[in-house]
Amino acid sequence: MYSGKDVFRKKLLVFCNYRERCQKEFIDKMWELKIPSEWQDELILEFIQEGILNEERFARALVRGKFRMNGWGRVRIRMLLKNHGILESLISTAFQEIDEEDYLEEAVKLYRKKLRELKGTLDFENRKRCQNYLMQRGFEYEIIRQAEQIVESEDGALEK
Repeated sequence: MYSGKDVFRKKLLVFCNYRERCQKEFIDKMWELKIPSEWQDELILEFIQEGILNEERFARALVRGKFRMNGWGRVRIRMLLKNHGILESLISTAFQEIDEEDYLEEAVKLYRKKLRELKGTLDFENRKRCQNYLMQRGFEYEIIRQAEQIVESEDGALEK
């Protein structure tokens, strides 16, 4: 016969097996399931020791996913990780998942995409709109300027 704790453990295991989770999500789920507080610390420790709950793995997976799938920049990803309660040292480690060349290429690609949507040239107003777009995506101003310079310097970049 299963005890109440085993039932909760199985529910939390299913929750963690769906995708990588951070401790904050895990704790929120325990509150949602109304797990008694005396079991919560035990369950957290157990899941960490078994390697099911791993903050670094969560941070790396989130960085990879948000950059590659959503085209987010470091600023936006960092804010999301901080909202998940991830430590700055783990955030720095997780950002090693992003290759610098790929990061700049993504910024250039997004800059071109926005410029095409505007159907214009690189006049002051369109530059500002492209810069704002990339800032909303979470790219740093220096990367945005580099992307802008690359788009300007390439022949026929506006026709692509």
